[in-house]
Amino acid sequence: MSLLFLLLACAHTPAAPAEELPACAFVEGEKTGKLMDGRLDEVSGLATHGGLRWVHNDSGDVARFFALDATTGKTRATYELRGVEAYDWEDLDLYQAPDGAWQLFLGDIGDNMEVRDTVQVHRVTLPDGTESATVDATTWTLRYPDGAHNAESLMVDPRTGELWIVTKHKKGQSAFFSAQLPDGPGEVELVQRGTYVFPHESRGTELTTAGTFSPDGSQFVLRTYTHAWIWDRGDASVAEALTAKPCRMKLRTEAQGESIAWDETGLLTVSEGTGAFFWHYVPR
Repeated sequence: MSLLFLLLACAHTPAAPAEELPACAFVEGEKTGKLMDGRLDEVSGLATHGGLRWVHNDSGDVARFFALDATTGKTRATYELRGVEAYDWEDLDLYQAPDGAWQLFLGDIGDNMEVRDTVQVHRVTLPDGTESATVDATTWTLRYPDGAHNAESLMVDPRTGELWIVTKHKKGQSAFFSAQLPDGPGEVELVQRGTYVFPHESRGTELTTAGTFSPDGSQFVLRTYTHAWIWDRGDASVAEALTAKPCRMKLRTEAQGESIAWDETGLLTVSEGTGAFFWHYVPR
């Protein structure tokens, strides 16, 4: 074998045989609308609320997000963050604060070359989705305790408001970091809470691209380019849940799937690329 082949083989040696993981009890995904806005060519973050789908683009766009009609896929409104520059937005998540207000967290956490000293997370009050506007954001600067990481998965625990970032690692060795954010903006150091090794079987099975909690916080899901991995959390902490095995679900083939969200009845995904379809997965 050539030296290059040996290096590639070593780089992609699976550490956790996928056949040991149970299958998630979901029905195969069905199409449920598509992206209708030509500006949405690299959708990397997705959430659902109030009959709307909330999305943003990957790197290359300005600091904005979109409200889409859940039935037609058409853009209802576009929102730009005042005074914010986007470096590499990768994921978003929703959180209902103790006062009942819904908040949208947007993660500027991408770092393909792993050179960023810090990353940013922005929080805005969720708009009503009826009229485009410029909105104010609270911004936190986050620092990893062990140097730069690339990450594409951001989750907010609906039970505690704790922010979670899951790294994207070329060998599938994803680290879970978290922080309890202060009320106001500032710099926060993340704390590593656990690690999970996603197995490599084919291109993209081990590369995490998005994550979120179920609405009641009893489950959380991470997706790779090819699969969804769901942990049943119950009353445990996230760190405790990570000591158990997730179930895994094969996702529909997507050009570059980098988003996942819970809605009222199941899981929703969409790929990068103009006109991409939404895929919906419901429990059996």
